[in-house]
Order: sequence, then C-alpha cells, then structure tokens
Amino acid sequence: MIIVTGRTFEHRDKLINMGGRWSNTDHHWQFTHLTHTQVATLRGLVGLMVVEPARRDPMAILAGWLAELDDDQDARTVRNDPVIVGDDTTYYNHFADQDPVAYIGFSSLGAFVDHVANLPRPDNRNRTCDIGWTAKPGYAGTASLDEALKIARTGWTDGLGMMEQLLAPEPVSKRRRRTVAGGTVNVGRMLAGLPDHMVKRQQIKGRRIITLFVETVMWQGITVNNAMIRVVLIAAMVDRLEQEGYSCNIIAVYCARRRDGRKAYQTVVHIKDAGERLSLADVSFAFGHPSFGRRLVYAAEGSLPQCDLTHDVRGYISQAFNAIHRTRTNEFYIPQIMQNTSDIWKMLDMIQPNDLPIKLKGNK
Repeated sequence: MIIVTGRTFEHRDKLINMGGRWSNTDHHWQFTHLTHTQVATLRGLVGLMVVEPARRDPMAILAGWLAELDDDQDARTVRNDPVIVGDDTTYYNHFADQDPVAYIGFSSLGAFVDHVANLPRPDNRNRTCDIGWTAKPGYAGTASLDEALKIARTGWTDGLGMMEQLLAPEPVSKRRRRTVAGGTVNVGRMLAGLPDHMVKRQQIKGRRIITLFVETVMWQGITVNNAMIRVVLIAAMVDRLEQEGYSCNIIAVYCARRRDGRKAYQTVVHIKDAGERLSLADVSFAFGHPSFGRRLVYAAEGSLPQCDLTHDVRGYISQAFNAIHRTRTNEFYIPQIMQNTSDIWKMLDMIQPNDLPIKLKGNK
C-alpha cells in the first residue's frame, strides 16, 4: 500500500482520479497500486509526501499466501479476488467501497428475482435464519422467501393501493391525465398539488440522461407509510424529470461491509432504464417493501460464503457515495431514511439531491 500525506486537500480531485481512498482513521490517502509515472507525478505536487512500502521478497509473499490457505480454501479466496454474480457489471467499483469481495449485479428486477428463485435453499437446522430464507417471529415483511418472490413477480397491490391513497384527488384541469394505473405518477395530483409545486432548475445542456441511485436498504424502525411516501416522492422526481425532457435510470443499491470493515459486498439492480416507462409496481416493491432487501438481497448475499453472513450478523450498511467518493455528472444519490416523519416535505428535504436539475417544491 502506498500512503500520501501532507497538504492533500488541494489535490484531492487528482488523488481520487488515481484511485486513492481517504482514511478517516489515519488521516491520509491510501493507494493499492500506482505506476512509477503516477508516483513521480504525486511527488511533483507541492505539499505532498509519498511513502512507498519496502520491497518484499517474492518468496516471502508466496510463503505468506500458503500459510493462510485452509484445506477448504483456494488461492482465489485468500487473495480476495472478487466474486461477481449476475448479468450486469456496469457499476462494479462505482461506489465508495472499492474492490468488494462480492458484487451482485442484475439488469432488471425480473432477472434478479429469477436468480434468487433458483438459489439452493440452505439447511437451517431447525433454527430461524433471517438471511432471506425463513422468518423469525415478528418479522416485518413476508413470512417466507417464496411469498416475497411472488409479490415481486405479480406486483405489490397493497403498496400500489397505499400510493393511490397518498395521491390526492385529481384537480379539475384540461391537462393530459396520467393516472397511477397508467404506470406513472400524475405529479399534479400529488398531495392536491398543481405543477406550481415544482420549480425548474437550469437543464444540463447536451446530456439528457439522469441516473438515480436509490438506497433500497430500510432501517427496521421505518414504517410502511413512511417508506411509501419516499416511493411517491421518487416517482414524482422521475415523472417531473421526464416531463422536462430527461430520461431516467433508476438503480437500486445495497452496499454493506463486514464488522471488521475490510470486506465490502454490494447488490445492484436496474429498476428502470432510460427510455423505459416507469413501473410503479417495481418501484414500490424495491423501495417500499422490506422484503426486497430482507428477503431477496439477503438470500443472494447469504448464498455467497465471501459475504460471511450468519443468522444473526449481516454486516453494516455502507453509504454508496460519500464526501470523498461522489456521484459523477448526471448521477444523483437518494439515501435511505433514518427516521419517521409525518411531514412529507421534511422527508423530501432528507432525500432530494440538492443539485437535481428539477426541484420538487414544498409548501413552505
């Protein structure tokens, strides 16, 4: 590992572009690999100090690897080579946690559901196991993985019903009608609002595709009503963006780390691709129903020994993006909600990206 210290703040963009990661614990930048040219470039920047590790004997390195091998492990696991599952790797190493031990990526909700449905079921040995397979008493979600799969395939009708209740009666207007049944949200109906509830920001010239990364993880204390309010707001953002001529990708992200902080694993599912029509059934299940994460994601991750999930330990949720590792141009991050609120506009402040090209306006 190569360490960079000194006056790093003024050079942080270059450090990020070279693959550096900031350590909050040690207060320095870390690089797993740099070329000789990159090292020379960093040494030439004013105020930086580059510390390279002492060279190790290749035979000593090999001996260390062999010492770490167990009878049932191979060199692939010891060297932490990633396990990649799924039909889409678009966003591999796209998030703050780099080089995850396992990356699960799927091009659609349907492909992800099919994958989980075909996983071998583990022997739970007469104990409840909350990593996607069976339920424990009081579980908030579906009673079984099979029930979760059925809802994912046929649509969460209760969730769509809640969305209809959250949307206010349609105002009297001659504007083109778009109902929930039609597959998109009529923003004019939302909360008895008119389009005046929205204000436009300057559009990005020449680049019309917007990607929304939405955390699908849900804290167990969040009520279903609050989860569905977030779903309505996300759908309203997409509806308004596409009315303004943008085309939206919606990506469900679930990033986690082991307790030791060293092993990261990620599940990424395309919920909507640019040019596709918004499916409220998919959006409501992925971001409103706890079983998307606590059944499907846990099952997918729980089937991989690299994730090291157990019936009582599933790691810690990690933010997909942070102050050091930010979204790229035309990408926007919608985090999970960490508290319940009866004020929809307060929730909007929690989740609405500040630099989104449009802005849903509250009643302030």
